[in-house]
Amino acid sequence: MTPLAWEHWVERYEARGCTVLTPGYPGIGQGEPGVRALRESPDAVAGVGVREVMDYLTEYIHKLDTSPVIMGHSFGGTFAQLLVGNGLGTAGVSIDGAGVKGIKAYGLAGP
Repeated sequence: MTPLAWEHWVERYEARGCTVLTPGYPGIGQGEPGVRALRESPDAVAGVGVREVMDYLTEYIHKLDTSPVIMGHSFGGTFAQLLVGNGLGTAGVSIDGAGVKGIKAYGLAGP
């Protein structure tokens, strides 16, 4: 939920000529609050749920000049899937995407 989780990836992809944006969740700006501050006082994200994050990221993407490749990890990976599923990205990468209500998680071999 915080852009700080991507700081080293930003350096990696920008060094290869990519433009990297890390919007974070609503209420969390670039670099603030830090992870430690969020753990001590999660007020910045109090009341922020799936709908608020989806609305925020949808609006964020609509303001871009080009359709992005959307990446996310854990619950962010789930948002990446949902956003691409809504036609908002050129491609998507979900790294260990979190399960969502109503979807059963199975190992690689299946049920």
